Amino acid sequence: MRLPVPARTSAALALVFAVVFAACTDGYPSGDAPVPDPHRLDQTRRLQLLNEAAAAAASEIDWRFELTPECLLRAERRGLLSVQELFVLPLAGSELLLRAHDGARRFEIVAQGGDGDAQRVFATRGRVDALRAELLLKLLRRDCGPPEGAAYNPAG
Repeated sequence: MRLPVPARTSAALALVFAVVFAACTDGYPSGDAPVPDPHRLDQTRRLQLLNEAAAAAASEIDWRFELTPECLLRAERRGLLSVQELFVLPLAGSELLLRAHDGARRFEIVAQGGDGDAQRVFATRGRVDALRAELLLKLLRRDCGPPEGAAYNPAG
């Protein structure tokens, strides 16, 4: 039994659309990767996420961060052949501010220390990336302290 011409055309078009739309998803994940909750992470994982955000940021600087046991955030700019330290920031005494520039096309996080000096800590063109980095930095500052198991000494 042969189908009439309009039915054959409809069946052929349906098959073409099925193949085209099925091919569009080849190689792409079917869903977004879960985003970890920074509030539930340890300091090491937060620092790792901050470094990943810095690597992915559309910025003129390739940032790399380290956190010392004394709660100092050490930032470096990495070049092709060299590593140049930009600053060491005491997290405990700093205020972190998110600023927008160029009509909200560029964002930066600035740390202002107790001495009033402002230091750019992070820069990106993505607002969401800047907000995420700001949260990670604030959580690093909040939970920075003596290593676990260290005895409390009120005398200092």
